[in-house]
Amino acid sequence: MKHPIDYVRRLPELNQHDLSLAGGKAAALGEMLQAGFPVPNGFCLTTRAYRTFVQKSGLDKQIKLGLEGEELRKKFASAPIPAEILTQVEAAFHELSVKAVSVRSSSTAEDLPQASFAGQQDTYLNVRGLKETIKAIRKCWASLWTKRVIEYRERAGFPPDSVDMGIVVQAMVNAEKAGVLFSANPVTGNRDQVVINGAWGLGEAIVSGLVTPDTITIDKTNGQIISANIAQKTVMTVRTDKGTEERAVPKDKQAIPVLSGEEIIRLVELSAGVEAHENRPMDLEWAIEGNRLYLLQARPITALPEPLDDVDINGGEWSRLMLIERYPDPLTPYTASVMQSAFFQSFDKVFSLMGGKPSGDEKMIGMFFGLPYINVTMMGKAGIQTGNEINRNNNSPRKKPGLITLTKVGWLLLNTHREWNRLQTRFETKACQINEKSWHDAPLSRLLEETENQEPRIKPMLNNHAYAIIAAELTLQMLKTLTRNWLGDDKGHLSTTLLSGLTGNMTVKTNHALWKLAVLVRPHEELRAYLSQPPQDNWRQEVVKFEGGEEFIAELDRFLRTYGHRSPRYEFIHPCWAEEPKQVIEMVQMYFDEAVQDPAIGESAQAAKREAAQTNARQKLPLSKRFIFDRVLSLAQTYFRLRENQQFYLMMMLPTQQRILQAMGQNLVLAGCFDAPGDIYFLQQDEGVALARHVLAPQPNSAEKLARAQAQVQKNRSDLARYQRMNAPLHLGGKPQDTGTGQKIVGIAASKGIARGPVRIILEPGEFRDLQPGEILVTSATSPAWTPLFGVAGGLITDFGGMLSHSGVVAREYGLPAVLGVGNATATLKNGQIVEIDGTAGTVRKIGDDT
Repeated sequence: MKHPIDYVRRLPELNQHDLSLAGGKAAALGEMLQAGFPVPNGFCLTTRAYRTFVQKSGLDKQIKLGLEGEELRKKFASAPIPAEILTQVEAAFHELSVKAVSVRSSSTAEDLPQASFAGQQDTYLNVRGLKETIKAIRKCWASLWTKRVIEYRERAGFPPDSVDMGIVVQAMVNAEKAGVLFSANPVTGNRDQVVINGAWGLGEAIVSGLVTPDTITIDKTNGQIISANIAQKTVMTVRTDKGTEERAVPKDKQAIPVLSGEEIIRLVELSAGVEAHENRPMDLEWAIEGNRLYLLQARPITALPEPLDDVDINGGEWSRLMLIERYPDPLTPYTASVMQSAFFQSFDKVFSLMGGKPSGDEKMIGMFFGLPYINVTMMGKAGIQTGNEINRNNNSPRKKPGLITLTKVGWLLLNTHREWNRLQTRFETKACQINEKSWHDAPLSRLLEETENQEPRIKPMLNNHAYAIIAAELTLQMLKTLTRNWLGDDKGHLSTTLLSGLTGNMTVKTNHALWKLAVLVRPHEELRAYLSQPPQDNWRQEVVKFEGGEEFIAELDRFLRTYGHRSPRYEFIHPCWAEEPKQVIEMVQMYFDEAVQDPAIGESAQAAKREAAQTNARQKLPLSKRFIFDRVLSLAQTYFRLRENQQFYLMMMLPTQQRILQAMGQNLVLAGCFDAPGDIYFLQQDEGVALARHVLAPQPNSAEKLARAQAQVQKNRSDLARYQRMNAPLHLGGKPQDTGTGQKIVGIAASKGIARGPVRIILEPGEFRDLQPGEILVTSATSPAWTPLFGVAGGLITDFGGMLSHSGVVAREYGLPAVLGVGNATATLKNGQIVEIDGTAGTVRKIGDDT
């Protein structure tokens, strides 16, 4: 019998053109079935069923009114499903004739090439009987309105009522082993590799992050296994009479491979067939029951990086780790060229001072994929010893310093901080004067003059900063040697405590000022409610209408005069706080919660612990050793504080630099050189200056020069977009870092203490307000502008960083347990998953998953 409206379609009746009717997952599975791939049979509730349900129940009106997600889900659970829909579901269910089914969402925004909503809506496994299946269908519909899905849609640019939901009901596979497969390497972008993840039982243990799966990488061209990482698999998801549950993997299976050689071959063949059919790299979910292989899902790989360029590293070793907190993302050409000229060359001076002799055009810092890498081989030649986060990957031979080098190092340690004090006062005064000026209507000639004046002003400061970075590394190693040899501090806990709670940290002062802004708002409920929403363009005019608003704006302006030069990125194209104060509002929001205490309190508590540890250590040492200990400790503390605070002062001219660049870009638009003012960022500094000079004094070949500049802008825009899609390697020419497998992740113990809580992954400043008090902050790396999060988080895990990194220094000031340099935390952990971090041992243990 054919119904007037198709509320249900059998999967074999669907294909890739049925996205709007069935949703992404169902359309893809129907396409795979029609192509002959081993997909479990089933049926799909169409988007018409969802639309009919919400319209006849009146839920569509509630959605348009913007009803909160929690209230909507309650109404979904109680609203009656129209009889005509239930009739078709019942017929299809009985026709399927199986004991158990899986019920999965299939939204129209799901499994798209440009934005995958994978895992955002609910899935129900091993559902038994028609009644339970209908309950699961309701829950899937309601999952379209959970907080995380609403926020995900907003970030992806989908209007609230623009997404429809299909539901896939399939015969349940009682998988003995399952996993995911990528027909291209999702990390490197290599299209000639297949990457397979596999674990025992159903695939949910992998998806939820409860287990670290085996990872097999295969060369497509010859079928050979490139690498096989066999994990310790302690947990698996299995079927039960009431659904599914997690059980311990039998001990004899925990450390053995999940897949046999024959099964790997079959999976590679399946991957090749699906990729050929779709003509693009694919992400597959698979399961094996007995001897049968099943394809459970097929979707395009989203955000697949371009294959890494072939780079010439001259046989040396390079690492991003020492610079990744400052430069986590590829730089625009203008920023990169300024940094290369003004800052990166300073490290060549350090190399020479340490006794190094560069050969040819050898540089301490090179640019690859739009990112700066330190030349680890050159550091080894100069005898520069750095923290574990680089040394664990450094194979280069180390040179023992001679007498002349030791004398130069002694000068560096004794004079760098004194020279900084002299430079800082003059620089700070000049920066304050220049930042008061307006540049938007300045003539192009004046803008060029000021551009040329910038580097001579800041270069001595940057030279000093490079010296201070090395001085901090050296004095840390010296202090660790003394505490280990004289005080039995084999694990470095004492040296960590002795460098914590150092008063005068400008980052803590900044965050204290942010907290004070929030305290002003807390008593005013209406003002607090308004400021808790994402800031609108006219937020400043609206704020003063509320009680307490004028006082808040006055204090905010005072805050910006002192701290407005800060920015989440060391990048000219990213506006600083003074240029875009909405960033400050978003950070102040995090401190509205009464449970978030003043950051200065944490610093004071850590200072008391440091002073007690210092007194105790000194009492254990004889007078002769105590003198040496005191001097080394004083220098280490000085450079720890200096290295951190220098970043605050070095950014002071950023507002002026950004205003000048915007004004130059606007002038070049008016001159017909650019399409937009932002094009200036996609030329190197000397190219931008040359183009501006050409506008002021045209040359005979002006058309040719202009065409070259415009072509260069387009090429650089394209290159930067490609670099941003890449997962650039941490090391070039070095050995990979082992971060541990199974339920335990290993990193660097950076700030003592134990914390347990749900994971919150934050990858960019726009996500700051997602962090809730007590959550474990997981991110790739942090800059100073990220540290307001430290007052809210219960603990910190980063992919990159170490003892001397900004994350480590500020975490110790707060007394925030932190494990840094994990390498893959943002990839292996999931939002809501419960973890326990041990900042003393440097480990992260997965406890479970909040789903």
